[in-house]
Amino acid sequence: MFFKRRDEQPENVETIVTALRAFADGVNPDSDATKLMRDGGYIIVAETTNIQSREREYFGMSITAKGRAILERSNTRL
Repeated sequence: MFFKRRDEQPENVETIVTALRAFADGVNPDSDATKLMRDGGYIIVAETTNIQSREREYFGMSITAKGRAILERSNTRL
């Protein structure tokens, strides 16, 4: 299989692909999915601040070449 890192193991692939598809359609995924895509290098994010939360939050800006590649591979498997 072409997945190497822990976040790219089969149990996370479906989550990543689903979140990438939603992001590509203009939907901002939840923070866990955004972090998973950011950590995997699938999207570029901007850090945002929120007065109500002490945790760092991220807003997806664009899909990386790696993210586009996984979307293309997932589309050929449907």
